[in-house]
Amino acid sequence: MKNIKKGWKDLTLRQAIEIDQLGDMDEIDLTINQMAIIRDTTIDEIEKLNPIELIEFVKEYDFMGTFPEPKQIKTFKKNKLRFGMTELTELKLAQMVDIEEYYSDGFLKNAHKILSVLYLRTKSYNFVNKKYTLEDYKQDTDRENMFLDMDMDFIWSNLLFFWTIGKIYMKDLEDYSVERVKILRGEMTDLMNED
Repeated sequence: MKNIKKGWKDLTLRQAIEIDQLGDMDEIDLTINQMAIIRDTTIDEIEKLNPIELIEFVKEYDFMGTFPEPKQIKTFKKNKLRFGMTELTELKLAQMVDIEEYYSDGFLKNAHKILSVLYLRTKSYNFVNKKYTLEDYKQDTDRENMFLDMDMDFIWSNLLFFWTIGKIYMKDLEDYSVERVKILRGEMTDLMNED
């Protein structure tokens, strides 16, 4: 039986977190465990399969060694509700603190929480110009859980986009801070020399 090639859209964040937590094991055990997670079955059931099925599975899911392209998805609809991305320049202090906390506790295992901070329900959405307003931020377990069951194409693409933008932002902030410290040191030296 020839299987159809799979992609990140065929894997949920929940499955990716489980796979990530498997730890070190030999390649065959890792593949068997991954297959059990992806097929939502037991290791015993996977071990009953013939080796050809295991080989086909490895071919189907070979995309897992690569990442999708970073892309920003501004809005999406899930469960009849529209969600919009918070502009990074408009993040509130509570959002920044929560993102930092989730990130430091483990990026992948908290990806759903990070996304639930960045994407909020829309209060209004204009279908013509695609502009929207968002509800105020508050932690929401239902929103977090929604992201756990979303496909990894959406998850990785957005997280890679945010990570790339965040890295550039942090570098710019660091450069600015270093330059600002140099200026302040110079000013302090000038003041001390005047005395």
